[in-house]
Amino acid sequence: TGVGSGYEDFYASPGSSVDQQFGLYPVNDAQAMVVRSNSIWLCQPTRDFDAPFSISILITDIHSDSPFSVVRVPGAGIIYYTRDDVKFPTTGGIKSLGTQVRKQLYDSTQSVERCIGTFDTYNREYRLYFIKKTLNATYTNSNSYVWRYNLDRNHWSRDLITGELRTMFF
Repeated sequence: TGVGSGYEDFYASPGSSVDQQFGLYPVNDAQAMVVRSNSIWLCQPTRDFDAPFSISILITDIHSDSPFSVVRVPGAGIIYYTRDDVKFPTTGGIKSLGTQVRKQLYDSTQSVERCIGTFDTYNREYRLYFIKKTLNATYTNSNSYVWRYNLDRNHWSRDLITGELRTMFF
C-alpha cells in the first residue's frame, strides 16, 4: 500500500465459499483475468488515482481443481480444465471446448489436480497433459496422455506418452 496503490476491495471469495487463487493472466494491454477455483474476476485500470484498478466478478460457478491447466491465449483470454469441461473464458463470455471428448477427458485414471496445460502459439493449440493414477493411488507418468485442441480447426487429438516425461514446453 503506497501512493497510487488504491483502495479497491478484492474479496477473498464471492459469497461464503472459499475460492482458491490460481493466478492473474493478462488478456490485453488494459485487462487481466484473475482466475480462481470457482470464479473468474476482471481487473482493469480506472482513471482514479486513489483506486487505479477496478476488480469485478466476470464469471461465477465455474469449478476447477486444476490450477496448472490454466494458460493464457494471447489477445483472446484463457483456457483451462474445469470439473465439467475445458473452458475458454474471454472478456465477452465463455465457450466450452471439450464437448467432443468430454467422456475421454474425464477418465477416472487421470489425475485432475496434477494436469498441466500449455499453449503453443505457433500452432494455436491448447495442450493438456495428464499424469495417470495407478490402482494404489500413486502417480506414474508412463503411459500418460497429452490432449491437443487446435483453436483454428476446433479439433481435439490425443498423443500417448509411453516413456517417462521429464519436461514439457512449447
